[in-house]
Amino acid sequence: MTTDFISGLVSAKSLVNKIGCGLMVLAIVLCFFHLWWGIGAFFVVGALVCGVNALCIVMPGNAGYQIVLGKLLNSPLDAGLRFVWPFITSVTEVDVRLQKHEDTNTMKTANLRDITLTYALTYQVDKRYVHFLHAAIGENEFVNKALCPWLDAVMTSIVASKTYEDINGKIADLSSEVKNAYLDEVEKQCKALTGKLPDHSDGINFFANISVAIIDVKFDEEYTQAVSKLAKTIKEKEIIEAQAEQLKISATAKADALRIEAEAEAAALKIKGDSENEIRKNLGKILKSHPELIKEELAKNFPKVFGGNSIINLDDILGK
Repeated sequence: MTTDFISGLVSAKSLVNKIGCGLMVLAIVLCFFHLWWGIGAFFVVGALVCGVNALCIVMPGNAGYQIVLGKLLNSPLDAGLRFVWPFITSVTEVDVRLQKHEDTNTMKTANLRDITLTYALTYQVDKRYVHFLHAAIGENEFVNKALCPWLDAVMTSIVASKTYEDINGKIADLSSEVKNAYLDEVEKQCKALTGKLPDHSDGINFFANISVAIIDVKFDEEYTQAVSKLAKTIKEKEIIEAQAEQLKISATAKADALRIEAEAEAAALKIKGDSENEIRKNLGKILKSHPELIKEELAKNFPKVFGGNSIINLDDILGK
């Protein structure tokens, strides 16, 4: 780590003061022997000590403010080397870089169930108003005394209007709603605080680049188990209903298939019956018109129509 001479001198201010006090005591003693030499040494050492104590360095990423004899000066200090009134001025530095704060908050939902939210809050202190921040809230206490309490109040109010179904699986929507409400709340609170300050009554915002993200949600275990069991029961009911519907469809399809098959068979039988009736109806006419046909057919199948020792007369069969 490299340190320049001025920075080293400022950081060693306590040691310089101790050495300077010792040298000033020696200068006073020297006055008894050599008055002018002693007075000269006293003023030289005093000027050196005062010069060192008048130096102040505000580090990069910080902004500072001065309190002189208990009075807060309306002049914030930017980063760099600054000169202040020695011995009577205290300088406080505030980190004005983007900060992140994580915390948890337990509250009640609309149905009075416990819920714990873990959130990440990012913010940045406006360097123009670090001195007013000290006067309105306190030295470096703005996270615990302002930002977190304001956020807890907003989240508690919003979650109190939500149910399990409104929150579960919808963290992004909840974060967005909380963020928008929180920005309005910070603006309102800062305006109320600055309105009480003697030098600023128009209302300013101490903070910038504020963002809130809810990163985890936990419901109480008993309620989570009950909801899980209910969801499982509903899912099982849906499956059973789907299976019953499928069986119903299958049974209907089977019945339709059997009906169609039966109708087809009935139609076939009807066609067949109609054909046989038609044949029977015209058989006599055909045989009478063409007797030679039946004779030929009987001749081919003579063994089938010959019975015992009797010979069948074909003319008797044909009605002749």
